[in-house]
Amino acid sequence: MDRFTYEEEGGNPTLFNLLVETLGRIEKDQDAWLSVRYYEMRLLDFTGFRPQLFVCVNCGREILAEDQFFSFSAGGVVCPRCGHGLPNLAPISLEALKYLRHFQRSSYREASRARATPEVQKETEILMQGNFTYILERELNTPGFIKRVKS
Repeated sequence: MDRFTYEEEGGNPTLFNLLVETLGRIEKDQDAWLSVRYYEMRLLDFTGFRPQLFVCVNCGREILAEDQFFSFSAGGVVCPRCGHGLPNLAPISLEALKYLRHFQRSSYREASRARATPEVQKETEILMQGNFTYILERELNTPGFIKRVKS
């Protein structure tokens, strides 16, 4: 969150409340995946970097129920028709896309019903970290710290 805000702004109560709520959820939950992914999606929403997950960022067509691509530079999903052969795209499975959409449009209570497989959890984590790395033009320290603490 620190990288998305400036000291001169005088504080952002919405982001502060989001952080406090998320830290409380992480403290209570055994698995922080849901809390962290939900936080990341909300942080992107509140800071103006909401990824486009419902239409292709290249052609504007509605995203269909099939595996897609994700463009960090364009800020969202690229349909298979536009994505084949384009460089610097990450694949995104239909299941991972469903979870990210769910987090984007749901309250935490609704989102907490999500039961993603370990593979989808890993995929969404990689996609979100890639997105943050692109936006901030640097890797975040927190994911590496969390992995060290877990092991």
